[in-house]
This record gives sequence, structure tokens and C-alpha cells, in this order.
Amino acid sequence: MNPKKYALAVAAAFVCMMATGFVVHGLLLAEDYKGLGAMMRPEQDQVAHFPFNLLRMSPSHWAWCGSTPKAWRPSPGSARACASASRCG
Repeated sequence: MNPKKYALAVAAAFVCMMATGFVVHGLLLAEDYKGLGAMMRPEQDQVAHFPFNLLRMSPSHWAWCGSTPKAWRPSPGSARACASASRCG
């Protein structure tokens, strides 16, 4: 695997995940979150836990999946077969 391609994929996944999270949670759902009041953590506590959220999201596994050869990836048919088998069982 090309390390430069992997590092670029990690950075791209990180930027996409952070931008999507900001748009969804920071802009679209902000008013709904304010209505929840005491159910949400105080903002200072959220900021203090932000580094742990970054670690939890870990875009490296998304980048790994995107940069591996196709032979390592399951085919869409096998995913469909597993999903239908789990519904039938």
C-alpha cells in the first residue's frame, strides 16, 4: 500500500467527517439540542471530551478500506446475501 495515498485518504476522511458533523450537529440540529436542556452535557464538558471523540471517530479505518485493493473487499452480492440470511433466520 502506498503510504502517501493512505495519509491523504486519512486526511480527506477526517475533513469530510468533521465537516459533515459540523453541518448536521452544529447547524441543522443546534436548536433541537438547545431544547433538550439538562439531557445534554454542558458546553464546557463537551469541549473537554472533544479529543476523545476525535479518537473515537478514527478516520483511519475508513481510509484503510478505501485504499486497499478490490480483491480484499467483499462484493456487494455477499453483503446482500448476509443481510437476507440474517433476516430469514
